[in-house]
Amino acid sequence: MAEAPASTGKQTKRPITRQKRWSQKVKTGCITCRSRRVKCDESKPVCKRCLKGNFQCHGYAPGRNSAATATELRPLVARPSLQLSSSPQLNGSSDVRDLILLIHEISTITEDHIAPFTPSKYILYRGRGVLSYVAQLPRRAGYNSTLDAALKSLSHVMRLFEMRKFTSAQPALERQCLIFYGDAIAQLKDDLADPVQCLAPETLCAVELLSFFESFFTDDPQPTLAHALGAARLIEHRGHKRFRTDFEKSLLTSQLTSISMQAFMRHEAPFLDSVEWLSVVVGAEEGHDYGAHLATDRSQACLDYFVHFMPILTFLTRCTVVLGMEDNRHKTDELEHLGAQVILKRSLLYRWADAMTVRYGGRDAHDEYWPDLEMSLIAQMILYNRLCFALGLPGRYAMEKETLQMSNRYALNHNPSPLTYQRQALVMFISALARGTVATASAWREASVHRSDGDDSQFGDPIPKAVYVRWLRAIGVQI
Repeated sequence: MAEAPASTGKQTKRPITRQKRWSQKVKTGCITCRSRRVKCDESKPVCKRCLKGNFQCHGYAPGRNSAATATELRPLVARPSLQLSSSPQLNGSSDVRDLILLIHEISTITEDHIAPFTPSKYILYRGRGVLSYVAQLPRRAGYNSTLDAALKSLSHVMRLFEMRKFTSAQPALERQCLIFYGDAIAQLKDDLADPVQCLAPETLCAVELLSFFESFFTDDPQPTLAHALGAARLIEHRGHKRFRTDFEKSLLTSQLTSISMQAFMRHEAPFLDSVEWLSVVVGAEEGHDYGAHLATDRSQACLDYFVHFMPILTFLTRCTVVLGMEDNRHKTDELEHLGAQVILKRSLLYRWADAMTVRYGGRDAHDEYWPDLEMSLIAQMILYNRLCFALGLPGRYAMEKETLQMSNRYALNHNPSPLTYQRQALVMFISALARGTVATASAWREASVHRSDGDDSQFGDPIPKAVYVRWLRAIGVQI
């Protein structure tokens, strides 16, 4: 019988079956982990695995196809001193949440110097600090592609703005911002060409957001001004009757500063200076006495301020026209009519200023509100007093004395701290107004004394148009 072969002592190796480290399909977990095919810890509202790996967590969706809605997986760009958004980021809402975070962060930025004043620069600085309807944006995100594109471009440029505080070179992020901006512009052009969509509040909101984009992307005020002018034209085109909801009214009131400064810069009467528009601004019924009205809160006081400011811009423009009239009889009639209106509105302003001083003046030095309101009131007083002087109204010398006292206080860059972007814009404006008024004081006094023999109790001859125009140019008016 044949013998069995001798054992060699070696065992036959079994073939190794390679095990997969991750499953082909992950049925539970957040959208991001399912797309990456990794186990999710399913923490709410965002999973800790995404945060630990520095990935955007796109939240949870009940349907199996929800993973298809996840955007491109990429590490988050670290933002210094900012916390990551802690909510699911779908349908553009992530951009809104980042926007809300960054608006608060940027609105508290302070500077230690005052930039030279130009009206367009004023609009630029105000644009960086004012976005009154930001709290209403979350419910608007995800329903209008143009608005979503504008939100995306603005949230990215605000991240860029924050990053520039730490390093100036951000070419990749700048290119990304411009790509999103170009997409928003393309969609906005289509909406503006549509006779129905151009009247939608989302379209107006997109225009305003792109104006804010420009203010954060570049220090050149001209692109910001171009969008601000577009927003003003669109508001006028929509008409006062279309501003009914809180969101629409917020879109209007957020542009009050820009519209008034555009009128000041271009030396034209603002379209908002009408009973219909002012009623929308303050939410008043027909027959409302704007001069007698006293705001019960600060936000309403801010709106009331513009009710007093808009007529000044109209008066400044009309005064130029009247002073240039050659028909003396017609000129005299117009001077009397304009003078009566100026005196009436000035008295209403002073009455309102006295009430505001009692309510808010003398507060704690840390009160953020009163310094800004005080500067705004003084700016209006200077303009009204100069109008009275230019028209040769009784009491003009006493008014000019008061004007120079106020102007000398602010001509030397009176600087209440902290100097946020909003306050920077206001200080720029009143400092330029004060310096221009002080610089032209002697020329005004000489022209007035020469033409009216120094009599202050009666109507006198008006200031020559050339003297008046030199003052306007000195305070920043483009005439």
